[in-house]
Amino acid sequence: MKIAFLAFAFLVALSTQPLLGAADASPEQVVDTFGKKLRAGSNYYIVPVSTYPKRGTLGGLALASIGQMCPLDVVAVKRYQGLPLTFTPIDSKKGVVRVSSDLNIQFSAKTKCPQSTVWQLDHFDAKTGQWFVTTGGVLGNRGWHVSSRVN
Repeated sequence: MKIAFLAFAFLVALSTQPLLGAADASPEQVVDTFGKKLRAGSNYYIVPVSTYPKRGTLGGLALASIGQMCPLDVVAVKRYQGLPLTFTPIDSKKGVVRVSSDLNIQFSAKTKCPQSTVWQLDHFDAKTGQWFVTTGGVLGNRGWHVSSRVN
């Protein structure tokens, strides 16, 4: 009886687990407001959810200097559609952007600053509990701080 129970338990355990060597399913693909898959390297606008379907009414993301001329920071601007940007996955597969994957975000705009327009986290403001997003990151680097600086 014990052996039959153990054999049954073992069979149930094997049937609920993937087989050895089985590949994990890829994370879901990110979609835009029209339900279309985001394509790596294509231009997009980031707008507040409450803006859709009336795009452009509440604002978008742009570049601005806050405190110093360069690098430029990422800011939300009311009543402005914002600047186009691209998403570049670090481990790109078939040119799509997947949920929970490392990626670089870069504005598709020319600036007078010598830094790139690739996003990176800047400093943390303990008073507000917020991180600041700035530019100057390196395309292809992964992690929360994608600059070329050694931390």
